[in-house]
Amino acid sequence: MDRPEDTGWGPVEWGVVVRCHQCGLNVRLEASGEVGMLDRMQSHDSYMRRNPEYLPDVGDRIRVRRMEARPGGELRLVSFQTALNGWSEPEEVVRRRMYEWPAGLGETEHGVVTALHDRGFDVYLLASGDVGTVMWSLVDFDRMFFSTDFHPRTGQPIRVRRLGIWPDGTLRLSHRKTFLDMSLDRVRRRHAEKLGGITKTNQSPE
Repeated sequence: MDRPEDTGWGPVEWGVVVRCHQCGLNVRLEASGEVGMLDRMQSHDSYMRRNPEYLPDVGDRIRVRRMEARPGGELRLVSFQTALNGWSEPEEVVRRRMYEWPAGLGETEHGVVTALHDRGFDVYLLASGDVGTVMWSLVDFDRMFFSTDFHPRTGQPIRVRRLGIWPDGTLRLSHRKTFLDMSLDRVRRRHAEKLGGITKTNQSPE
């Protein structure tokens, strides 16, 4: 298989997310200062992790490759692991990552908004007593796509879904209706079927 460099893609380099929008992210490359566009569909091998819930935040440092420059001069980037790793991994490893289940993703829960701050708003989960955060980026993302103007207030009841614990120790939550209405049982079954197919494909005949 050709290496990414053989197809005209650039080497792996570091960049910083400077803006999130409906199509993906703008990333400033540290070495050159150029700003490129990272499409959501090029952000991760895992289908689930291409949802806005899992995109890097503004200010996060990420690894990318230059993919191409559009005729208008727009620089396009990729950051999914297969490309970053140089397409060097076995097919079953890549396919397994595509259908992996994000650790910490849970069913919907009821909670109450307890605080609003610069990064988002905090929610007290009634069943467990845990406190998690919904990031403003998710609120803004829905405003880009839907006719909604959600403004949370302290004491407001709300339905959310756990996403997991982030590296900074924060329990992240999603309030987005499109994400809450997603049937996790159906997604789990689909992922299990895909992973089962991978296992059968790689079993040697007796």
